[in-house]
Amino acid sequence: MAKLSDLPSELFEHILADLNQTAYHALSLVSRSLYNFVIPYLYRDVDLLVRSSRHVPRVDRLFFNILDEPALGKHIRSLRIGVENHAHLHDVRRCMPKTSKAEHDRNYQKAVAFMDTWPDILDTGDSCEALESNDYGAYAALLFLLVLPTLRTVSIAENGDETLQPLKTILQKFNTEIDKENSSSLRFIEGIEEVVYNVEHETARPYRHPAQNTLWLALKLPFIKKVEVASLDCINILWNARQHSFSNLSPPPPLISLTTLILRHVTKVAETLLTILPETPQLRCLVLEACRDNSEVDVASGPAWVLLEEWNAALRVVQNTLQTLVISAEYYDSNCSFFAQPSMKQQFGGRLDLSGFDQLHTLEAPVPFITGDLSISIFMDTNFLPYAPPRLRHLILRTDMTDAQFVYPWDTSNRESGPSFQESKDESRTRNNARMDLRSILEFSLPLVNQIPCLQSFAVWQPSDPSLDFFDDQLEDLRTSCKNKNITVKVLYPMLLRWRSSLHWNLVREVTLFDARFPGSGAMARMFRTERQGLPLGLGSQYHLKEFEKHHVRGQT
Repeated sequence: MAKLSDLPSELFEHILADLNQTAYHALSLVSRSLYNFVIPYLYRDVDLLVRSSRHVPRVDRLFFNILDEPALGKHIRSLRIGVENHAHLHDVRRCMPKTSKAEHDRNYQKAVAFMDTWPDILDTGDSCEALESNDYGAYAALLFLLVLPTLRTVSIAENGDETLQPLKTILQKFNTEIDKENSSSLRFIEGIEEVVYNVEHETARPYRHPAQNTLWLALKLPFIKKVEVASLDCINILWNARQHSFSNLSPPPPLISLTTLILRHVTKVAETLLTILPETPQLRCLVLEACRDNSEVDVASGPAWVLLEEWNAALRVVQNTLQTLVISAEYYDSNCSFFAQPSMKQQFGGRLDLSGFDQLHTLEAPVPFITGDLSISIFMDTNFLPYAPPRLRHLILRTDMTDAQFVYPWDTSNRESGPSFQESKDESRTRNNARMDLRSILEFSLPLVNQIPCLQSFAVWQPSDPSLDFFDDQLEDLRTSCKNKNITVKVLYPMLLRWRSSLHWNLVREVTLFDARFPGSGAMARMFRTERQGLPLGLGSQYHLKEFEKHHVRGQT
């Protein structure tokens, strides 16, 4: 078996690109040559998230390593700090273990000396007590300042407590300095292009304290190009508060550099879009994960959840710049089985109208948004052309809001008794309806690809449950229809239930049935995790992830 050192450098780099920080650290301890090779990867994406009350990442050690050897900091491109979304981690002060008194005193003096180099940003008096206690948040804030020259992405996890208060104070000081004319502070943060706020890419678990999370108010970074933010229902509240928090200064300018906005776990969709989109005059890509759990909201007190006329009006604010639009919709009750989910008939109205979006070339949306009809049948309106973007080139259909959306292999072995007769009957009915919905979606797809003049590629998501996949003859019909129009056609398989593990909530298998660029190549399969062609994966997975937590999925690992 070949040694790592014997592998071609290109192959070795490809292997390294798929490893995590733990693996990088282990490799760096093998030999000096591997250490030199691995260090750029080890320091490229720094993850210092607090995941346990018993173990706090040693931010102080990393800070002093980079302070003593600045070349290490030049490798850092992304920094993740904060507290993971767990109830037992909420409202607990996090201090790292102290070293010997002599070493602690030396490190303390070095930290104070570093703070003295930022007189306009840091208040040494306020930070000394936290540094003396080896406070995680204080050292995370210093590390943020130390690696600013190369930092491109900052990922923040705020659990509603005071852990990241030092970082919030620093960002507020930057905001004050930036508002001054000819501020030199601008050059320090102009490299940050991406902000990820309260997004759990490992578990997709929503944060439960959005109203208390105030760090978002300070994120007025002028050169941000991409923002990914998650909230159950308070994104709009936080954004409004951002406006009011600077009322004593000039109003915060629009986010003129922002081109990509990813909104996860949004409940109040129209309100959120109306609040945020006017501040994004250059927005090109919008990803909207609409999510509503009826067990957590008062359904009777509000209007219908999906009123597409309101959504259309909110989206028109960016119709002259938007190029990519991705929408997923998940309406469910986490206390109910998949065959007892609430009906959306009273919660849905209108049709997605993108006819004025001249720049929009990529659209991913649930079928009912395109047809304007929740009744998935052969009688639904297939005339999408009057509502389609005039330059639409890539169309992806989702199976959201159909009977196939929430089906999964139901495990009743942990119950005292098996399913009742009524439960078995309801499950069978839902599965039959799901199969009929999918057949109707396929029959809807065939004429759809013929009516959009500029269409270059077409894709359709398969439902989460693999037992509902399209049959081979159905896939062949779809391939033939697209091949006749020289349109690339793909089928997307979410792997969450196929591999029966919540770890794969954002893993997707893409099968290209026909590629217009290589018409003789045959079917090709690829795997994507986290994102596909620049778009995030794992949308609309909340219900199934909660079923995994309850151990309701048969064969789960």
